[in-house]
Amino acid sequence: MNLHNSDAGRNTVERTKKVTCKCHGMSGSCNQKTCWHDVADIKTIGNVLKEKYDFSQKIKLSVKKRHTDGGHILEQVELKDPNTREKRKVPPDDDLWWIQKSPNFCKPDRKKNILGTSERECDPTSDGEESCKKMCCGRGYFKEQFKVHFINSINPLNLSRLKKNATANSSGVARLNAKSAKSPRKSTNANSLAQC
Repeated sequence: MNLHNSDAGRNTVERTKKVTCKCHGMSGSCNQKTCWHDVADIKTIGNVLKEKYDFSQKIKLSVKKRHTDGGHILEQVELKDPNTREKRKVPPDDDLWWIQKSPNFCKPDRKKNILGTSERECDPTSDGEESCKKMCCGRGYFKEQFKVHFINSINPLNLSRLKKNATANSSGVARLNAKSAKSPRKSTNANSLAQC
């Protein structure tokens, strides 16, 4: 399965190649042209692979063993539809296949050593993997403003002096209380912290 999906990835890179040409000649004339195959940019390849992932197919492998006249054992691998258990055609080489669902990383699972995402810090302003929208798995998040006090304009207070207490309620929304230690103040910066 992994070998097939790796081949599908390599085939995708091969199929998304583009021809790039460069002209040679006096004053911009194209007397001679050199062309070569160029690998597409990573974003293009990634978008194609993401689409293949979204339409990947679940399959069931069935291994049949039979003995030959010479005493050898032949193994024949068949693909079966997981719903009907009927033999099916082999999907195209560049399709992605899977045999079991990925685990749910949002919820803790001690057997699989998955910690879940509850009480994890997240970035409410990001669209990336660290964003609260993705990290909190739809449970919502708690956001709190806090101030960092600077003794001078160069050295901030040691942030370990900022006491943090976080607890999650039954819906998975965490509450964060932060109290800064008393210290001489010259300037303050407001920051925000979010937690699933």
